[in-house]
Amino acid sequence: MFTYPRATSTDLHVLRAKPGRYTWGEIVKIHAISDYTVIEYTHDGQTYFAPYVEERDLGTSAPTLDQALLLAIAGKHLPSSAIAGRAEAAAVLLGIPEKT
Repeated sequence: MFTYPRATSTDLHVLRAKPGRYTWGEIVKIHAISDYTVIEYTHDGQTYFAPYVEERDLGTSAPTLDQALLLAIAGKHLPSSAIAGRAEAAAVLLGIPEKT
């Protein structure tokens, strides 16, 4: 079971140097492409993906890498209040399956 370190962070600069300090779980991998970064992590036996845009945490997670990338793209181009709903709708329109 994951136990939280005493000092945790969601700051990418900190996490690249000390990945064991991620606030929401145990980092599996940090994926990066262009302005987008997605942290793949596990928590309570489940895998999640947390999107970042230009080093900024979007404050959300997705069940798949594809959906996290959609959230990241939405986060770059839409107001934060519109991110989650529009990314989920785009995933449905594109036929991206939910995690099984």
